[in-house]
Amino acid sequence: MDTHIVLPQASTSPQDGIQAMTDLLENAISQRARFYKNVHAFTIRFEADDTSAYRDARHFQQMLRSLGFPIASEIIISATDPTPSWTFLQAIGTIAKRITEQSGRTLLLGHYAGHAMVNAQDQLAFFASPAKPRAMTFKSTFQSVFFGNDFGLDQTDVVLILDSCFSGLATRGLLDQDRSVEILASVGTTQQALGNHPDLARVQNRTFTSRLTDEVVRRVGRRNTSSVSFAEVVGELRRQSHAQRLPQYHLHLGKLGIRIPILREQTWDRRQDSLSETSWSSQDDGRASTIPPYRAVFTIHLPSATVGSQELEKFLEWLQSLDSSIGLELTGVYEARSVKLMLEADWHIWAKLAGHQNLSLVCDVFGQNRLKDFLPKHQLPEEQQPHGRMTQLPLRNVENIPRQSQREPPSPEKGSKTVL
Repeated sequence: MDTHIVLPQASTSPQDGIQAMTDLLENAISQRARFYKNVHAFTIRFEADDTSAYRDARHFQQMLRSLGFPIASEIIISATDPTPSWTFLQAIGTIAKRITEQSGRTLLLGHYAGHAMVNAQDQLAFFASPAKPRAMTFKSTFQSVFFGNDFGLDQTDVVLILDSCFSGLATRGLLDQDRSVEILASVGTTQQALGNHPDLARVQNRTFTSRLTDEVVRRVGRRNTSSVSFAEVVGELRRQSHAQRLPQYHLHLGKLGIRIPILREQTWDRRQDSLSETSWSSQDDGRASTIPPYRAVFTIHLPSATVGSQELEKFLEWLQSLDSSIGLELTGVYEARSVKLMLEADWHIWAKLAGHQNLSLVCDVFGQNRLKDFLPKHQLPEEQQPHGRMTQLPLRNVENIPRQSQREPPSPEKGSKTVL
C-alpha cells in the first residue's frame, strides 16, 4: 500500500539564507516520482576492452527490463577508432535527435563500464586497455552533451552510471537547473574499481553495474515498493560495501533527485497516459527492519542567522515538525560567531545535498545515535528511557533559560544542617 506523506510547509524569510536552506532541504526529502512520457537508454564500451564490460552491458539491460524500459542502444568504440570522443558524440547526437522529435518529459539512462584513468589535466578519461590507451575524457563526452543545452535536452532528466576506476571524479561540481542529471559512480575520486589484490579483484557478478542491477531488481520484486530512487539504491550499496570501494551518487544538475515509478504488469509502452507526477514514501523499499539504516551526520552553517531570531525559530520548528519516517533529524544547535546546526539523515538525503555551500559532512554512520546506550537511565529524559529511537528534546528560547548566577540558592530543609 502506498503511503503519501504530506510535508509541513516552513514559513521563513529569505534573509540570512534560511529560505534558500529550507527550499534545499524540502527538495532533498521530496518523494515525488515523475512519470516520463519517453524513456531512452544507451550503454557504451570499447571493443578492445579487457574487463568483460560486455557482461556489465547485459546487467544494465536486465535492469532496464526490470523497470519496464526499452532496451538500451549499444555504442561500441572500435579498436581502430582514432577519435573515440567524436564517435561518442555522433552516437549520442542520433539519440538526442530522436528525443527532440518527441513531446513531453523524457528520461535518459546512460551506462559506461571499463577502464578509466586520471590524465595529465586531472580529468577523468576512459580507454579500452593498457595496450589500447587512446582515451576519451568525461568532459569532452558526457559533460559536453548532458550538462549544457547544445543538444536540446532541456526537457530530459538523465541518469549516468559510470562503472570504472576513479569514476567519482565525474561527480565534481554542482549546478542548479530545472532538469535533473544524476551521476552514479562505482568508486570515489582516488579509488580503483579493479584491484590487484585478490580480495579486491573485479568479480564479474559483483561489479558496480551488477550490484546496482541486483538491488533495483530486488526492489521492483517487492510488492510494497512503488518507486525506485537511485540515490536510495546507492545508499544501500554503500552500506554493504568495503570502505575502499564506496559507490558515489551526485545530483549534478537540478533540484530534485530522480524517482521512477514501478510499472510491474505494464510495460513502458503500455502505460496509462493519464498518470502524472505523484508522491511516494521513501520508506517502502522492503528492507528488513532489523537492518540498521545507513545514515549521514552533517552540519548546516547559517552565517547570518542569530539565536533568538524569529526566522531561525521558525526554521527550527519546521525541522522538528517533520515526520520521523522522512529520515531527517535535527540533533543540535550551536552558536559561535554564527549558527551551526547538526543533523542526521538517511544517506540518500545527504547525497542530494552534498556539494552545496554551507553544508559539511561529518561522517557516514550505521543506525541511530547511540548516546542513550551509554548514559545511566536517571540521566535520560523520561521519554528516552524505554529502548527505541531517541526523541528530540524540545527547543527552549535562550532568553528563558535563567543564568546560574540569577538562581536563588535552595532554602535548607527543617532539621538539616548546612556544612560551611
